[in-house]
Amino acid sequence: MNMQGGFWSRPWNDYLRLLQLLAKEFSILNVIMLLGGVIVGWWFYVPLHELFHAWGCQLAGGHVGRLEISPEYGAQWLQQYFPYIAVGSEYAGQLVEFDTYGNDGIYIATVIAPYILTIYPGIPLFYWLLSRPWISFAHCFALGFLVPIVIAPFVSIIGDFYELGSIIMSNVGNYLYPGVDTEIWRGDDFLLVLATISPQATPHDWAGVISSLLIGAFFAWVVYSAGVFFRYRPKGHSIGKH
Repeated sequence: MNMQGGFWSRPWNDYLRLLQLLAKEFSILNVIMLLGGVIVGWWFYVPLHELFHAWGCQLAGGHVGRLEISPEYGAQWLQQYFPYIAVGSEYAGQLVEFDTYGNDGIYIATVIAPYILTIYPGIPLFYWLLSRPWISFAHCFALGFLVPIVIAPFVSIIGDFYELGSIIMSNVGNYLYPGVDTEIWRGDDFLLVLATISPQATPHDWAGVISSLLIGAFFAWVVYSAGVFFRYRPKGHSIGKH
């Protein structure tokens, strides 16, 4: 059965493929190894994700001032190598001080940089593991380890991808609604932006933030599809056919 699916359904179908793989030779130990991989993968990915934000900013020509990471993610150890890291954060991690010099290209590079890991090697490795005809403890652990990287775009729809959408939409809004302060639509937390603007929000503001969210969600699927494009294709059969 072909479970690859289309643009919108592919992530869900890949999730079903993972469940099918686990059900094929079901074992409590396999499930434990998968969950263990998810926990280790999350612990590993969170600080790397935040560092990629910083590196994306720097490589694009911006300046990084302060990157906050919670201590349980190794912030003290990382601080020895990256002086702009501060121990402790309201979130697991957050780039709180950076300067794009007013350049939205740098801003977009800063926001999107961590998802390079989802596109490659995250999803290609995930597909390669899903295509294996065997299952083992190491196999399950590796799949679990990749899960945080693979699902990162969807977890971040109201975070980074809302921010990406708001950068785009605020520029569009400058042409659609002259005189409207579209900068208030920008932020890396959709719910916080809503709470901030809601007391005095105009219809233009509501249109701006909702459109930003929808644009961001679309790009989350684009990132996932880009990763699928680089997937491993075994000779003689297609991914998803069993």
